[in-house]
Amino acid sequence: MSSPVEQIKERLNIIDVIGSYIKVEKSGINFKAKCPFHNEKTASFYISPERRSFYCFGCNAKGDIFSFVEQFEGLDFMGALKVLAVRAGVELTGFRRERSDGKDKESKEKLFELLDAATHYFQQNLVSNPAALAYLKKRGITIETMKSFQLGFAPEAWRNLHEHLAKAGFSDVDMEKVGLIKKAAAKNASGISIYDRFRSRIIFPLADQSGRIAGFSGRIFSAEGKVADDVAKYLNSPETEIFLKSKLLFGFDKAKLEIRRKDFTIVVEGQIDLVMSHQVGFANTVALSGTALSLDHLQMLKRFSDRLIFAFDADSAGFRASTRSAREALALGMEVRVALLPAGKDPADMILEDLSNEKEGKEKLWPEVLSKSVHIIDFYLNHLFNEKLDDAQLRKRIEKEVLPYILSIGSKIEQAHFIKRIAKALGVDEEPVWQELAKLEASEKQAVRSVEQSPVPTALTLTNDKRSESRDRILRKLIALYFLEQENQHAGKEHAFEIEVFEKRISDIRGVDFLKAVVENYESERSELVLEAEVTYDDPTALVKNLDELLLNFEEEFLKETLTRTVIALRQAEAKDHRDEVLELLKESQEISKKLNTLARLKLSGN
Repeated sequence: MSSPVEQIKERLNIIDVIGSYIKVEKSGINFKAKCPFHNEKTASFYISPERRSFYCFGCNAKGDIFSFVEQFEGLDFMGALKVLAVRAGVELTGFRRERSDGKDKESKEKLFELLDAATHYFQQNLVSNPAALAYLKKRGITIETMKSFQLGFAPEAWRNLHEHLAKAGFSDVDMEKVGLIKKAAAKNASGISIYDRFRSRIIFPLADQSGRIAGFSGRIFSAEGKVADDVAKYLNSPETEIFLKSKLLFGFDKAKLEIRRKDFTIVVEGQIDLVMSHQVGFANTVALSGTALSLDHLQMLKRFSDRLIFAFDADSAGFRASTRSAREALALGMEVRVALLPAGKDPADMILEDLSNEKEGKEKLWPEVLSKSVHIIDFYLNHLFNEKLDDAQLRKRIEKEVLPYILSIGSKIEQAHFIKRIAKALGVDEEPVWQELAKLEASEKQAVRSVEQSPVPTALTLTNDKRSESRDRILRKLIALYFLEQENQHAGKEHAFEIEVFEKRISDIRGVDFLKAVVENYESERSELVLEAEVTYDDPTALVKNLDELLLNFEEEFLKETLTRTVIALRQAEAKDHRDEVLELLKESQEISKKLNTLARLKLSGN
């Protein structure tokens, strides 16, 4: 029976997989797109259905459906495998990718198994806890949503989870490694030295981009409603090797494709905000889970959409922390907007009110708030204008709080829109505002500027480097054509040229062993090189003509390198007054020069 990896490759078409993430278009027998892994204006990313692979000629990204999903979503192999297995309908039960060092028990997969077991334990506890279930239902969360997000409950007892997982065969080392237990400095009066991190909390499992549980967020819950003042409302898993707060956003595994479909991301602060937003059809929502948006978060979201809507209480810590990330988002070319929430209400409150008023046919608050979101710069300007500041105060606040955001925008046209609004509000010409923006830009550049001196290459080094680069580019193209013709002949396709003739030409220039060594060196890149040749040469006549030109150029580069070495050796022999060696090297250099002249005439004649 074929492995899950092979089954997935058989069931999923690489064009369909990549096409679900980026826009692709037909190009001969292949497909092309703008590369999602680097900025480019002209498509240089090609996909070969026949070889089930992709290659970017701009940044050299390459691979199959697994490596594409890994790179696009920032996953490891097992994460990409899970995403594609769900899509292909392939069962992964019992499948484990063996580590090269054989230490499978210490692998990340073992830690994911542990977290999965903890998730099931928490879920079972929720089902058997009427008070916690009643609380979630009161907040408007349905049983179906609880199951979808795998919500759970951690009982008040100190060691229930630890004992449950220990019986299942998991070690204390691994439980501590993923943040499920803590070790006390000393045993307490009851003799307890190890205890569960999460107690008396409703549990929200936090999944990575592939849907694997990587950590937890626990909301404090007491059936009696009594909670000590010094107890945190939310407790999150600590940073671990698989729970990286700067890379994980709650709900993103469920939201990513909906973000792409709707072309915007809603960012909320709380777990219940996220769950409720998904429940009422806004599955393009993610939550922060106690951290600000990092650059990794932003780049992750940008792959699916350039548009963000922040939807938190304007006075919350989450809003203050996340808007600091807005400058980075603007610098990435993203559009950042703010949803204007009613005072004292969060998204979950509005959605619950929408549910209770649904039967009365009232207009829903949550969709309306989202539709009326404003650009973050307009949000700050409106906020300042409403504070009734005097002219001097307003100017200073705009310089300090608004101009940095405008500076982060890459588009001068978009900058001009906000500059015009500021100038009008201040009753000044636009030029002074532009000047202040320029001063801010100069100041920021000065603050981050570091002088780095690098050695200046000599003219000889530069010349040799350029020649070597030229030779390598020519050789790569030749080997690409060689591999393409080998595959065409193996598939029984019409010959574009005779492989034996090609091999003899290369051998005549550099020797038999050279071609063998080069082929071995490039063998690992065979798939990309064949795709490169296919994309470049869809006309056999053009292929043959270019092959002849490449062979002439390759021979010319080789002769030029040989001539350079010979001349250097000649000068050294002259300096040492080795007359016989001088005569031999002089004769050799003259012969090389004649060959170069012959090649030059051939290139001019086009033969």
